[in-house]
Amino acid sequence: MTKDKNTSQDEPSLDFSLDINDQDAIKAEIVSRIRPKWQLEDVAYKTFNDGITNKLMGVYERANKEDMIVIRVYGQGSDLFINRQAEIDNMKLLNKHNLGSKLYLRFTNGIAYEFIPGQTLTTKTVSNPEVYPNVARRIRQVHCIPLPTASQDGDGMWDLLRKFHKLCPEGFPEDLSKDAKLKALPLNKEQIGEEIQEMKRVLASCSGAQLVFAHNDLLLGNIIVNDLGETKLIDYEYAGVNYREYDIANHFCEFVGTGEDGGRLDYENLYPTKEFQLQWIQEYLGDEADMEEVERVQQVVEKFSPLPNLLWGVWSLVQSKYSLIDFDFLDYAHQRFDFYKKRKHLAHKN
Repeated sequence: MTKDKNTSQDEPSLDFSLDINDQDAIKAEIVSRIRPKWQLEDVAYKTFNDGITNKLMGVYERANKEDMIVIRVYGQGSDLFINRQAEIDNMKLLNKHNLGSKLYLRFTNGIAYEFIPGQTLTTKTVSNPEVYPNVARRIRQVHCIPLPTASQDGDGMWDLLRKFHKLCPEGFPEDLSKDAKLKALPLNKEQIGEEIQEMKRVLASCSGAQLVFAHNDLLLGNIIVNDLGETKLIDYEYAGVNYREYDIANHFCEFVGTGEDGGRLDYENLYPTKEFQLQWIQEYLGDEADMEEVERVQQVVEKFSPLPNLLWGVWSLVQSKYSLIDFDFLDYAHQRFDFYKKRKHLAHKN
């Protein structure tokens, strides 16, 4: 028997941990509370593979698949670097502005929330001229949410990087093959710390950057487009005050996907050109922005472009230590660090 905690008037918080493969527990603890009128014998399940941090399951009645509950079980060790209460607050804030999913229920190791119908972006659709303008405008809407008065500084990103860095493994003595991969990375733990300090120093002098409420994880799987072309953003685990130019730069870096099928991150062919970036930023800023402003913002985005690769490279090292998900995090980190060094050379050569 689980107990509801009255920590919120909006959704119950349950004191139990869920095994995402336990369908009986999902029915008893999740479905019965959120959709008590559902016929449990007609409940079906869908496993989502878009995430590389958490495990995701969709639950629905066969007669109405779009009225789906999404269940997210947090990745092992993710609480070490993700503020779960901040994530809940972010979900509520975005839903209040009609920009995100409604939170239904919390439990010890995850949440259940509203399913947003549509398709996640792919490396092909993200640059589609019928798609990317809506994505740019939706991101702008998120950036226009008033900042919380208690946190109007840009240190969150650097705090997160330092937290990731502290959690980085220094070796895998129990797995020599994995240990060799770690030692072959373009950056070791000491060098990563030095790079973090250097990037903070360089970007501190970057004029024109604007602090906004940022998503901070604009990968393709976190952007949903429905049949009407409407766009919504999901998964606000890392959201908070940050520079809009970082958020845009991060999105551009994600045009290459995650290589989840064992493929390489094709930065050479999929990373957006300057011409495309200018078009995207024009859509983001709106018709009132002249080309001078568009180019100025693009130049600042360019300055920020190495940083997402450093951050997600370090994140991937942490995942290689803690995550149980079947994904080659060390190879992903290697590719991210390689591109970080390339972007750093191009963006800060002057």
